[in-house]
Amino acid sequence: MFRESLSFITTFSLLYLSSFSNKIFSEEISFNRDIRPILSSKCFFCHGPSEKSRKAKLRLDLEEEAFREKDDIAAFVRNSLEDSEAWHRITSDDPEEIMPPPEFKKEITKAEINTIKAWIEQGAKWEGHWAFIPVNKSVEPNSDMPKWVRNPIDSFVLQTLKKNDLHPSLEADRRTLLRRIYFDLTGLPPTPDEINDFLLDHSVNAYEKVVDRLLDSDAYAERMALVWMDASRYGDTSVFHDDGPRDMWPWRDWVLNAYKNNMPFDQFSIEQLAGDLLPGATDDQKIASGFNRNHATTDEGGVIAEEFRVEYVVDRVKTTGNVWMGLTMECAQCHDHKYDPISQEEYFKFYAFYNNNADPGMQTRRGNTAPMLEVVTPQRKKQLAEATKAVEVANASLQSRRKESLKSFDQWTQETKKQLKENPQALHPQGLVAHLPFDRLNLENNTSKAGLKGATSCILHNSPKSIKQAKFSGGIKIENNSFAELPNFGDFEHNQAFSMSAWIKTSQNNLGGAILSKMNEGNKFRGYDLWLDAGRLGTHIIHAWPDNALKIVSKKTIPTNKWVHLCVTYNGQRNANAVEIYMDGTKQEKIIA
Repeated sequence: MFRESLSFITTFSLLYLSSFSNKIFSEEISFNRDIRPILSSKCFFCHGPSEKSRKAKLRLDLEEEAFREKDDIAAFVRNSLEDSEAWHRITSDDPEEIMPPPEFKKEITKAEINTIKAWIEQGAKWEGHWAFIPVNKSVEPNSDMPKWVRNPIDSFVLQTLKKNDLHPSLEADRRTLLRRIYFDLTGLPPTPDEINDFLLDHSVNAYEKVVDRLLDSDAYAERMALVWMDASRYGDTSVFHDDGPRDMWPWRDWVLNAYKNNMPFDQFSIEQLAGDLLPGATDDQKIASGFNRNHATTDEGGVIAEEFRVEYVVDRVKTTGNVWMGLTMECAQCHDHKYDPISQEEYFKFYAFYNNNADPGMQTRRGNTAPMLEVVTPQRKKQLAEATKAVEVANASLQSRRKESLKSFDQWTQETKKQLKENPQALHPQGLVAHLPFDRLNLENNTSKAGLKGATSCILHNSPKSIKQAKFSGGIKIENNSFAELPNFGDFEHNQAFSMSAWIKTSQNNLGGAILSKMNEGNKFRGYDLWLDAGRLGTHIIHAWPDNALKIVSKKTIPTNKWVHLCVTYNGQRNANAVEIYMDGTKQEKIIA
C-alpha cells in the first residue's frame, strides 16, 4: 500500500527553473484542476451556491445549471464559443456586459480566458467533486530522451519540462542523492559511515539497496506515521481543561507497525474505522479503532456531559470526512454544504453511525475513560511468561516436598496426640496470642481475664451467662446477641499466617453467628472471624470487603449437644487453599462461598 507510492523516487537531479511561458493547451483541460478554481474565485460569489448573493438565478457550480438553456441562452455550450454566453461576457469590452463586473475588482486574466476557451473548444467536460472520482492510471507519454527516462514517472516530468521550455539539469552526485533519499524516507540525514558505505558500493543496484534497507527501518515507519498522527489528531493528553494524561501509545505503535509491515490500505482503513466491530476482533484490531478516540475530551466541572458527548461525535464525523473521504463535511452540520455535495440531512445520517457509542461526555483527568482495553507490553509479556514458568517450577518442587514430608508429618501427629493426652498444658504453644478460658469472669464489670500473660482482658457485651461446667472448667453461654470483644491483640494482616480455635457446644444444628470476630466495620470490615453458618464452621479473611476477601465454610455441620474443638488455620497466601478447617483435629472438606 504505502511503498508503491514511493516509485517516484528517481535519480534525476534538481531541475533548473526558468520563467514559465504562456500555457500551451495541447493537452486536455481538466475542469477540477484548471476551470473550477477560476469560476470559484471570479464567478461563484454571484453565480454560486449562496442564495443570498446569487444573481440572475444562474449557478455555475452545478453542471445542469451551467449548461441549461434558458430563453435560447446557455452559459456554456460544449464545443461552441459562439453559443456560450459566458464566453461573450468574459471577453466583452462593454462595462455593462463584461463579467465579472469591473466594480468587483476580480478581472479574469488573459491566461484564464485562454484556459476557458480551450476547455469549451475541447467539449467542456465537467467533473464532479474530486473525492468521488476514481483514480485511473495515466498512459505514459512518449519521450524523445529515452536514455534519460529511468522509470515511467520520469516521462511525465520530462513532458512537463518541455511544455514549459525547460531542460533537465545534470544528474546530482551520489552524496546528494543519498541525502535526498534519507530525508525523504526517514526525515534525517545519513551518518558519515552510511555515506562512506554508499560511496564505496559500486554495484549496479547500490541505490536500490539503500532504499530497501530504509523501507524496512523503524525510522521509515516513524517518518510516515508522523504525518498520519497529525491527520488523526493524535495526543497523549485530553486537551481540554486540565489536559490530563491518557494512554494512546498502543494505537500509535499500531500505526508504526502498519507502515513498517506495509499493511494494505484497505485493511489499514477498515481496522481504524471499525476494527472493534470485526467478527472475532483481535486486540490489535480493537486497538486500531482507537483512531476514533483521539479527539479532545473534557473533565471540567460544570460542563453538560451530553453536550460534549455530541461534540465528540461531531469530531469523529469531521475527521472521517476530512481524512478518509476528502470532504469538509463539518459545514453541513448547520446548513447544506456550499462547495461539497453534502446536505444537512446527509450529514446527520452519517452522524448517526457515530452517535451509537457508549462514551461518556464527562471524561477523567486521571487517565483513559471506558470502554478500555488492557494492553500488555512485549516486555511485560516476557516478564509474565518468566514468572509463570518460575511458579510452575516452584509448585512442582513444593508438591515433591509435600510428598516427602507426609511420613514425618504422620509421625509428628501421632507423637503430638500422645503429648496432648499426657499433658493438656501443651495446648499453650509458642506464639500464642490469646487464650480465653472464660472461667475467670467478672460479671459485675462484664470482663474476663485473659489466660495468657500480657494479653488484654476481653469485654463481655449483652451479658452472656456464666456456666460453671464447660469443657474443662467454667465458660459462658452466648445467646440473645451477646458476645465477647477482644481488643488490642490479634491485629493480623491478610498476608500473615495465624490460627483460631475454640471449644463449643451447640444445641441446634442450624445455628449461625460469630464465635470469635476481629473486624473493623469502618474500614471495609477489615479483619477475620470464626463463625457458624447454618451449623457449618466458617471463616472470613478480609482485607477489603467484598473485593479482596475470602469466605470459606466446612461442608460438614457441627455435631450438636457435645463439646467440639474447632480450628481454622490460615497460611497468609491470600487464596482459598490457604485456609484449612478442622473439627476435633480432623481436616474438613471446604466450600468456597
